[in-house]
Amino acid sequence: MRISIITVCLNSRETIERTIQSVIGQQYDDLEYIMIDGGSTDGTVHIIEAYRDAISICISEPDEGIYDAMNKGLQYASGDVVAFLNSDDWYVPEAEVFKRVREYFSGSDADIVSGNIYTFENGSRHIFPRNPITEENIFYDVVCPHPALFVKRELYGKWGGFDTSYKIAADTKWIINACMKGADILCVEDCFTYFGGGGISTTMRYEALQEHYAASLSCARNSCLKGIRKRIDDFFTVRLKAMKREKCLESALQDHPEETRALFDCQRGYYIWGAGARGAECLNILEKLDIPVIGVIDSNQELKTLGSYNVLKPEDADRRISVCITPVRYEEEIKAHLRAWGMDAGQFFTYTDMLEKIVAAGAVYSGCVQNGETLQKE
Repeated sequence: MRISIITVCLNSRETIERTIQSVIGQQYDDLEYIMIDGGSTDGTVHIIEAYRDAISICISEPDEGIYDAMNKGLQYASGDVVAFLNSDDWYVPEAEVFKRVREYFSGSDADIVSGNIYTFENGSRHIFPRNPITEENIFYDVVCPHPALFVKRELYGKWGGFDTSYKIAADTKWIINACMKGADILCVEDCFTYFGGGGISTTMRYEALQEHYAASLSCARNSCLKGIRKRIDDFFTVRLKAMKREKCLESALQDHPEETRALFDCQRGYYIWGAGARGAECLNILEKLDIPVIGVIDSNQELKTLGSYNVLKPEDADRRISVCITPVRYEEEIKAHLRAWGMDAGQFFTYTDMLEKIVAAGAVYSGCVQNGETLQKE
């Protein structure tokens, strides 16, 4: 069984050699390796040329983006099975990936073999937590990670390549369509690929989710699945809203700390009321902004410390210091307690309100999209 591996790249000098070595290092006896370079100017082509004897086809010319380059690679592919390996991903050396893929195809009627990928976090690798393929999951989740997807070439001939009107999620749209058209997909537990995480779908997570939303709606419409379209809308509306908040919060804290710090009174500092998880989140934010934390208060004296602070009993706190209230279920009770101390409303606020203020500021600083829910791409 001939396997065609297609790598598309542009200015990938730092990672392309590892990618190439992972392909040729599989030592598969019937391999076609196709390299589509978008006209790199950083030395990528020089590295590719060093491995030219192991590369079947090499094209270096400008293209219209990653999916245009991938479609170009499909035009040259002659293998029975095709897979795409991005220029910052690499195959697991010890897994004998191509041999395993051949065994899975020869032992089944599968049109597609979907393996899994390793991702990295804090220097450690983790297996990507994919969900099983169901009639609904295909619209919401990444059920077939593209770096570990092997597809019979005839499917691209039958259903076409990638929709180049998408810049991030054309591969997602293609696999949803394949599922809807009845492709026989064999999902296996093998981790075939290390996912480098430096690609556009990682660095532009909000935009990637928007396109996933658009792709899901388009596929549902094309398949006349009216019943699921509202569920798609509801699901992605919530996800986009949460991600927009995350993006705005990140902008405020990382890109505009001085402007965000100006929202607080940094002269006297603050107490944090609550030593639980939300208290830890609050402490982390205040420390990132270099805002003075005077101490931590909690009526639960089983909680002894939070970060470098000992937890005070409420009665031991200085009542002249402003307080940020973090326990969400006890906000009103704690407010009443602080009023009984003689504090006015300007001396305390909730962590929820603090987050809203920072997120709103981050939206202004970063120009975050104000209405991600309106994207309705056909």
